[in-house]
Amino acid sequence: MSNFSVIDSFNQGYFNSKDIDLFYQRVSGEHTHCGIFEHSDEDLHIAKKRTTEYMASLLKIDSNSHLLDLGSGYGGAARYLAEKYGCQVSCLNLSEEQNGINIERNQEQKLSHLINVYQGSFENLPFPDSTFNAAWAQDSFYYSDTQLQAFRKAYRVLIKGGEFLACTYFFSGDRPSEADVNKVMNWYTGGIHKVYFLHTDDYRKVAKEIGMSEVEIIELTDNISLNYLQLLQKMEKIQAEEQVWSQEFFNKKRQRLLDCYEMGKSGLIQWGILHYRKEN
Repeated sequence: MSNFSVIDSFNQGYFNSKDIDLFYQRVSGEHTHCGIFEHSDEDLHIAKKRTTEYMASLLKIDSNSHLLDLGSGYGGAARYLAEKYGCQVSCLNLSEEQNGINIERNQEQKLSHLINVYQGSFENLPFPDSTFNAAWAQDSFYYSDTQLQAFRKAYRVLIKGGEFLACTYFFSGDRPSEADVNKVMNWYTGGIHKVYFLHTDDYRKVAKEIGMSEVEIIELTDNISLNYLQLLQKMEKIQAEEQVWSQEFFNKKRQRLLDCYEMGKSGLIQWGILHYRKEN
């Protein structure tokens, strides 16, 4: 799509790349967000699915609900929601590769009548006002350099009383120094792609402006290092057995996972769930 921003186009190319697509499919699985672990050696996919289950438990969902999944990836959350609650889910995602797989899996699991998949960006939601009971994002919002504008757009398409829910990385408490922000960004991306981590006060300011009330912010930071350690160990095992990736890509991605593990241990960044409700 020609109307994507420079950042969206950059990240679209990143997620469409063969090596990254293979990493997510073989290592991360269809739930590509951070997991919530009950213990340190818990299976990665169980922990990742638990994040979806926990987020869903924070919402009132039934067969009459219509949810918007912002940055839906391979559609793992959408299929969970549609199958469990019988609700409608609209998926919005940049990557054609991921969207194609999402559609195929929906067809295979006979859920296509409940799930629609759209290619697009957060800043240009192709939906009428007051369409959705809830909008959620799972470790996707921070890929946008205008995520506060996207937050406003999400508000537009929610019904009155509709809820916005996002698991994401964020800063909280005292504002971090520019050096600490840059350190965290470099840990996470290594220059391979673009992310933008915001302070919780940034969300609170916009929420107040547009009429969103804060339900709660749930901090789950301890899961960062566990998540990336598990990803690292699984990737190393697959590579040792099958040589799936080029050595160059493997080395770079391995370093990114190690850096993200250190990021989780640093105390400089938090991860958790932001929960807001549309009041007017």
